[in-house]
Amino acid sequence: MGEDLQEVEATLEAQTTSFALMERVVWEYQRRMGQSLREIGLGLREHQALSGIRRAGHLRQARLADRCFVSRQRMHRVVRVLERHGLVKTWSDPERRDVRVILTDEGKRVLSEADAAVARLHSGVLRRFGVQHQAALTTLLGQAEVALRLWATSPDLFDD
Repeated sequence: MGEDLQEVEATLEAQTTSFALMERVVWEYQRRMGQSLREIGLGLREHQALSGIRRAGHLRQARLADRCFVSRQRMHRVVRVLERHGLVKTWSDPERRDVRVILTDEGKRVLSEADAAVARLHSGVLRRFGVQHQAALTTLLGQAEVALRLWATSPDLFDD
């Protein structure tokens, strides 16, 4: 019985350590990404929004908020900032009672500059890994994402 308890405690400690490490990595990544983006005049949310718009071509503002994991109110503020700086153009979609957003040429230019800054950060970090470790990291992070999404929709599947 004592060995079982020790094994459970060791497993819980390892899990806690893994998630604490992931939290620190995400925090540090966002901090470094923020520094890189601030040098070209963007914040993390602005970069996220510009990237989301580019992937979709043009997007409803509400859908952009969902893709960027922020509230619609927060995305509204982000889009207004981007629009004031000439990086996006918006127009009302009366059929859907929503606002659509598209990148301007200046938005595309700034996003290209941001992409270069992000690529420098990524290559600088990943250079420390070999190709095999990069592939393993990608696989593990993908599995963690799938598990978290599954947990959100079907937590009962995780009951032992």
